[in-house]
Amino acid sequence: GGTWGQRETAQSVSMPPLPTRPALTGAPPSIFGLPPLGTWAEVAVGRRPELTVFGGDYDTPDGTGVRDYIHVMDLAQGHLAALDAGTRAGLGAFNLGTGVGYSVLEMVAAMEVSCACQVKYKLSARRPGDLAVLFSSTAKASAPVEGGGLGWNAVRGLEDMASDLWRWQQANPRGYPEASEFYRSNKGSSPGEL
Repeated sequence: GGTWGQRETAQSVSMPPLPTRPALTGAPPSIFGLPPLGTWAEVAVGRRPELTVFGGDYDTPDGTGVRDYIHVMDLAQGHLAALDAGTRAGLGAFNLGTGVGYSVLEMVAAMEVSCACQVKYKLSARRPGDLAVLFSSTAKASAPVEGGGLGWNAVRGLEDMASDLWRWQQANPRGYPEASEFYRSNKGSSPGEL
């Protein structure tokens, strides 16, 4: 799975739109966590021995890849803004992100501050096709609704992402419960009743 994204960015560098996977992190308090950043929290609680960082020799300030990480709640609110705009103006394509790139090691440092522990990692070879820097232009999404935009901006930063992810991991040290366990703990409710 993935989303079609980066039309504005792709056009500015003369590339066709690429299917991408959003770099999601954070979670609504006590509801859910999301991979791949959930892996970082699993290292912090000892469920995994270390995080693998792919590529430490990119032309970036610390040598690791830079991505536009977005808090899952900002992404959800961006989708709601797009749905609202779509009912008024029809279809449109928008980049939902922060418009700011953070390196993998910056994310590790933010996670270490949130959990007050070391997040062990090892540097590994680059993966084929990975880019050094990838983040989006959010100008169209942040433009006023009257001007064809969504009037939307991400409001949560790196620290919010890391602290919300850590809060979720602390409340769910073993990760997601099995579906049957989850439904039993919710008094037999079916998925449609949640």
